[in-house]
Formats: sequence, C-alpha cells, structure tokens
Amino acid sequence: AITEKIRNSFFEMWIVSKDIRCQVSDVIKKNPHYNIAEQIKDVVLPVFKKANLNWYTETINKENIVFKKVIELVSQTQQSLLAENAFFIPPENLSDALAKLAANNVKISLILNGPQLDLPMMGFYTSCLSYFEQIKLLDKNINVYNTPTNEFTHAKAFLVDNRILAIGSFNWDYRSAEWNSETLLTIENSEMINDFKEQFFKREQKANLIKTNQD
Repeated sequence: AITEKIRNSFFEMWIVSKDIRCQVSDVIKKNPHYNIAEQIKDVVLPVFKKANLNWYTETINKENIVFKKVIELVSQTQQSLLAENAFFIPPENLSDALAKLAANNVKISLILNGPQLDLPMMGFYTSCLSYFEQIKLLDKNINVYNTPTNEFTHAKAFLVDNRILAIGSFNWDYRSAEWNSETLLTIENSEMINDFKEQFFKREQKANLIKTNQD
C-alpha cells in the first residue's frame, strides 16, 4: 500500500520528466559518472514537496549525505523509533545514537534478519556478526525482532516519532555508511505513515523477539 501511494505521487514527475529522462539515458551511456540527481532536481523536487516527500541522494563519489541524514533523523527521535533493515552491522555513531535514545527512554523496536538464515546474500559471517551486534542492543532495553525462519527482509525503512517515515536503499551497516552511494526518501504524510505502522506491527507479531540468556 505504501509503495502504491509513493508510485502514484511519482506519476506526475514521470510524465513531466519524460524528455529529460530520454536525454539523461543517452548521456549515461557515454558517461556512467553522470550526476542524474543534479540534472533532474528542478523537475523532481517540486513534485516531491507537493506530496510531502523529501529526497536525499548521493553521486557515485561518496559524500555521506544519506548517512548523515539517517543519523540526524535517528538522533532527533524523542518518543519512538520503528525500524526494519536488512543488514545490521552499524557504525559506532549509529550504535551510539540508538544507545542514547534508549537511555532517554525512547521506545525502540527493530526488525532484522537473524542468524538462522542461510542465504548467499547474507553469508554466514555477515549474519553472525549482525546477530552479535543485535545482542549488544538488548542490554540497552531495545526490542530486537528477528524475521521468522526462512524469511528474509530486504527492507530499509524507519519511522521517527510517528511523524517522519524514511525509506531508501540505506542499510544500517558500514558499506552503506562508507562505501556505497545511497538514496533516501523522507515522508511526512499521515496516510503513508499509518500504512507503514500497520504493516510494521503485523510483521512484528510474526517475528521472534530475541532475548539474553538471563531473560
């Protein structure tokens, strides 16, 4: 439902930008480093604003724009943070931001892939290291849920205080923070936010809450 609403919001941009897309496509074939975002922003941004969307993206030269925005959004959370992410091996400043929120009694729920998955895209080392990072969060009163056995989430979304929904390509790991070029869309649209919450809580009910040996 969320995807459909976002797609509908983009429809106007798709029509208006048809000529630009054709021109950009020709140029990219000749120059893979072409900065698409810079060229189409005058068309894209007004449409996004109309739909209460904000777009952050990076060129092929890593600028950390998206990672900085993720840290900014997470750090400003005051009441609740709901997040679902595929790869969780967070850089230190992201871990610190989550720990600080928990210390300030912010309610945090994370849905992440667990170590039970044996998938090529995760890899044994990656899934175990991710699970180790998840275990460290439990001592900070952060609720961590693992996807059901044999179910893999590829989501990259989080909701700050029921008012800002962020969706994009950004994993909460070092690759996205330091190496990959990523994109992020922030949404302040109550209907989309309510749809996300509904789907998140449904998935949370199916997921497995992980616990320490002391629980």
